[in-house]
Amino acid sequence: MRDKRTYDRIRLMSRAELADAFGVSEWTIWSWRKKGLLPAPIKMTPGSKPKWRACDIEVMLDRKQRENKVASR
Repeated sequence: MRDKRTYDRIRLMSRAELADAFGVSEWTIWSWRKKGLLPAPIKMTPGSKPKWRACDIEVMLDRKQRENKVASR
């Protein structure tokens, strides 16, 4: 059995999963990506749909949280 931490590091999220996690539309996910608010997605093979690594999203959220704490001081 795989360690859950290993699974979380390699878990890939679709645009729909990411939109659901943030409670926004899939269009908003693309808009955020275009504005540089989300990390770049990856494609496993040519022609495949882009996916985001869950660990990249977690790092981005942690960074934003730290920035907000510093700004609120």
